[in-house]
Amino acid sequence: MSADPVRKLHTFLKKLPSPTEDRAAMRPRSDRSDAVLQELVLSFLAWELGLGAAKQSLGQIDGATADYNELRVCLPHELARIMTLHDARFEERTLRLRSVLNDIYRREHELSLGQLLQMPKRDARAYLDSLEGMLPYVSARVCLLELGSHAVPVDSRIVHVLRAEGCIPAEMDTSPHAECASWLEHHVRAEESYAFHLSLETLLDTTGQSIGTKTTPTKRKANAPKSKGPAKREAPAPRVRKRSKA
Repeated sequence: MSADPVRKLHTFLKKLPSPTEDRAAMRPRSDRSDAVLQELVLSFLAWELGLGAAKQSLGQIDGATADYNELRVCLPHELARIMTLHDARFEERTLRLRSVLNDIYRREHELSLGQLLQMPKRDARAYLDSLEGMLPYVSARVCLLELGSHAVPVDSRIVHVLRAEGCIPAEMDTSPHAECASWLEHHVRAEESYAFHLSLETLLDTTGQSIGTKTTPTKRKANAPKSKGPAKREAPAPRVRKRSKA
């Protein structure tokens, strides 16, 4: 395999802007769940949409719900009334998030991920990946930013900009994104991966890239069409279930 994409990747790394995310400011409020769980929720909101939009949506969720246990039982149409930013994957995103939160609750008998901090990093990643409805981008982002693991979160936005810069092999199959993520983890050193991800998210937010999504500042109408479902070869989104009384 040509080393050219590797050289371009490392050149691109040096050109990335400094990350603008204030990690300290994103700590959970005193009445919220643990930091790992909050990062999981934020990562679901950032997937295929961007960190700026995710922070806005997280603020709206925080203002409308008492805790993430209340979020756990929210259906997509209920979240649509809370969140003003919607995209083509809104229903899939919210169903997957709800499914993951419910799976955590079934396993732990509470909504908490603080226990992952005490687990070996490989086991913590396996736990996250095994949750019903989980997305690789989300589990990788949580592992990277909260658990200190070597991971590179990848979604269509990230693939698009890296391919445009020639930073990944042209022949690589990037749908789904597992091959691309594995290749990047091999060529981005562990000590660089944290800054690489946050700097790349800063670049994407600055340039306004949210590939394959449509956003609107207005709330979804009651008769709005449903999303077309997950992208090609992605695991199917969880089916709608009756609202839990828990």
